[in-house]
This record gives sequence, structure tokens and C-alpha cells, in this order.
Amino acid sequence: MMNEAHRLSTCLVTTSQMRHLEQAAVDAGASWSGLMERAGTGVAREVLRLPGASRKWRVLALIGPGNNGGDGLVAARHLHDAGFCVSLYVWGREYREQDQNWHYCRQRRLAETQATEDRGCRRLRSLLAETDLVIDALLGMGISRVVAGKLATIVETVNASRNQESPISVVAVDVPTGVHSDTGVVMGVAVRADVTVATGLAKRGVMLYPGKHCTGRVTVVDIGIPPAYLETTMSEIMNDERVRGLLPARPADAHKGTFGKVLVVAGSLHYPGAAALATGGAGRVGAGLVTLAAARSIMVLTGRGPEVTLLPLPEADVGTPGLEAAKEVLNQFVNYQALLIGPGLGKEKGTRLFLQALLGMNLSDSQPPVGFHPVVAGGQDGETHRTEAPPSGGGAVR
Repeated sequence: MMNEAHRLSTCLVTTSQMRHLEQAAVDAGASWSGLMERAGTGVAREVLRLPGASRKWRVLALIGPGNNGGDGLVAARHLHDAGFCVSLYVWGREYREQDQNWHYCRQRRLAETQATEDRGCRRLRSLLAETDLVIDALLGMGISRVVAGKLATIVETVNASRNQESPISVVAVDVPTGVHSDTGVVMGVAVRADVTVATGLAKRGVMLYPGKHCTGRVTVVDIGIPPAYLETTMSEIMNDERVRGLLPARPADAHKGTFGKVLVVAGSLHYPGAAALATGGAGRVGAGLVTLAAARSIMVLTGRGPEVTLLPLPEADVGTPGLEAAKEVLNQFVNYQALLIGPGLGKEKGTRLFLQALLGMNLSDSQPPVGFHPVVAGGQDGETHRTEAPPSGGGAVR
């Protein structure tokens, strides 16, 4: 079974899902300050793991409002305590006594600059010229407006500083500032990070382009979300390692019949390559035998692999399977364990009739069709009308 640390690194969540998980953790006994402490501590630990990390590094923490800025303040404090020379550049955050994490930084006398007092970002440019590492904790998940004004100038100044001879590393907290955490859209401008430290779970936007261009390497730190709550997440990162673990072992004495047979119904006169791609993909994921079922006249066009067997189908028109083709597929399917239908079949009338017959959509009411919706016949030109099934207790059909 996948261990919890690995599960954390593969789950993807939306902004609303993450907020729900955080609230659930607090309802279960955690505290908001505790979640922030774990997030910031995790960011600091990731900095310590960077190649060439040195206590001689000068760190500039860009601090914004909200929890993301709070995470950055925690990270700044821990890096200071670890021996780094840390400065704060604060935007959109006002000091209050109850802001404990900022208070702890002031107790340590960390140098700080208020963005409102830095005309033209001249002080920021000066700081960046002496900086080895930037921590981006300006904005995290949930951004809804285009980055503009002073914040846009700050982001552009940080990005421009990376073109100088002295390289600067950038670590983003949770999501690089300017990247939409759900869609990956760059909201005007965005910080270009080398590493993005996702707090709790990775947000979908860090894996989607064009935002992914700004995230660099993505790592995840545990902030204390109960493992059982991860079952509510519906998206996970798929990579070579994950897919390899899902494939069953292949015995040394196995043969092609050991791994099952796949029937692929694909391709048409206009899209013969789809059949080659689909059959090739079926073979690569481990099917023992792959058969292509396609209209007879396109068999020579598909460019399939030599190991793919063929099931030529009767045609309604050139390159288009017909009703008789559906009977042939249904007759042969009993010999296969998997059926793939659709890549490159096209939208011709004959193809539509073929699919309706194959899926049982032209059957009488006494023979339920394949699919989620019952179908009422009666349309013209082979047309059918979808209806929603009534609830189990009865009721009208819409």
C-alpha cells in the first residue's frame, strides 16, 4: 500500500478542496497557527536541502498578506535561527501585535523593508543584488485578480534580477505569486521559481501550463492533514513510477495469452493514424494481443504495428463501418477482455448508426441499452432522444 508521505506527494487538490481539508483538520483538533508553523518549517527544511545550500547565503523573504505571508515569516524565522542572514520585504501586510510570526521575526531583529516606502522598487533591486535566495510568500492559492500595480512591479523586479551574472535561487511557498492555483493561468505576471514548496498538498495549477513554466520542481510538505481526509481528493499525479507500480508482474514463463486480448475499434478514411496510436498504446501498456477492428478500405492506411491482428468490418460507405459491422464486433467481442471504441472514427451518419447498434441504443424497451441513459426511439433519420431515468421510487421522465 502506498505510504502516506508518497500519497501526499501525488495528490492534487483545488483551492476549495484544500480549504475544506484545512478546516477539517482544525475541526479535528489542529490549530491554524499550528498548520502555519508546520508549513513554514517545511519550507525552511526544503531550503536546507537545496544543492549547495550554505549558512552564508543571504535570504530575502517576500512577505504578503494572509496565510501565505505567515508561512513565509515562519520560514524566515527558522532560517535565521539556522544561521542564514535573512531580510524581509513586506507588501500588503500591516504589523499587528497578534501577528505572532511577524512579532517573532522582529524579536530577532530581522531587517525589513515596507514596499509602500520603496519608490520604484529601488531598495528591492539593491537587496536582490546582494541576495542568494528569494522566498516568494507574497500570494498563495486563491488568486482571483490580475497582478497589477506595485505587486506587478515587485514580481517583474524579482524576475529581472535572475538575468544578472550572480544567480539567484527562488523558492515559492505553495504557489508562485501570479499563478492561478486551480487553472495554472498566469494572472498578468508571475514569479519564476526554481522550487515550489506546496503546503499540505499540491494545487492543480502548479501542474498545468502555462503556470507550470513558473513552478520549477514541486515538492510537498506535510502540515498535518489527517490521512483519512485524503480520500476526498479525486486527482492524483501520474508519473512513470506510479504507472509502473500499477502494472502486474509478468511471469518469466508467460505468453501473449497470459495478458489478455484487446479489441480496438478505431480509425476512418480521414483519421487512419488514430488506429495506429490506439493499438500501439494498448500494446505498450501490456496487452498480450491487440486486434484492430476497422472498415475494410482503411486497413492499408493505418500504419499499425506488425504484431496487431485485424478484424475487417463491413462498410456502409468508403471508410465507414455500417450496421453489419456492429454485429461483427459483438460476435467477436466474446473472445476479448477489453474493448476500446472511438479514436478517429469520424462523425459520418453510418458511423453514428454503427455506434448506436453497437451500444444497444436501437433496442426495444425490453432490452436495456448500454450506458447511463435509456433511449426513446422515434426520431427521424435514425435519430434518437436521450431521457433521464426516473428515480427508483417512480416519477415522470423528463
